[in-house]
Amino acid sequence: MRLNTEEEQADNQEIKTKPAAQLTKAQKKKLREKKNKYVKEIKAKIESGEEFTADQATELANKWIEIADVDGNGTIDFNEFWDLCEKLDDSLEQGSVKELFANADASGNGELAAAEFGSALYETLKIMKNE
Repeated sequence: MRLNTEEEQADNQEIKTKPAAQLTKAQKKKLREKKNKYVKEIKAKIESGEEFTADQATELANKWIEIADVDGNGTIDFNEFWDLCEKLDDSLEQGSVKELFANADASGNGELAAAEFGSALYETLKIMKNE
């Protein structure tokens, strides 16, 4: 059964405002599907050989925050960042990604705002490109 637009919007809003532990199985599945679709789009762009700019990385970061930021605070923590990086390239080392994350976390609060996230993602994409 397909939800109508109003119901979809309400469901999307509920997903964004509930902690992940409180999401229903259907909501978790929907979130996972959105993430996987988005990762496929990014991978296709990487595999095409097209270069990413810092602005494009920030745009990607904003979209990922929109999907992955379940608590709706507009930032992304390391686990949410690692989730994306690992899906993009499972050969990335978590230690290297942690270092990039820490360097991008200008405020030192353990979370990245969109601009910080874009910077960290841009550096990660450069590493992936050179591997």
